[in-house]
Amino acid sequence: MGPAQRLGVEYEEPALNEILARTQAYPYFLQKWGKHCWDCADASPITRDDAVAATELAISELDVKPPRFFEPIRSRGWG
Repeated sequence: MGPAQRLGVEYEEPALNEILARTQAYPYFLQKWGKHCWDCADASPITRDDAVAATELAISELDVKPPRFFEPIRSRGWG
C-alpha cells in the first residue's frame, strides 16, 4: 500500500494514464507529478483534470534552474 492509499486517497485511471504519459514513468518525475496532483486535487479520487493542472506546476518547478528538463519539449510546443 502506497502513501496516498494509506491516507485514503486514490487516483482515477485516466489520471494515472496522464501522469505516466507525461513522466514516462521516470521515478523523480512521478514524485513531482504526484505532489502537484495532490496539491491540485480538492478531494479523492485524483482526476485527470487534477493531473493536467499539475503538469504545468511540475514542469515549471523542474525548469527553475539547470538542468532545464523540459526546455526542449516546450520549444517544440509539446508542453
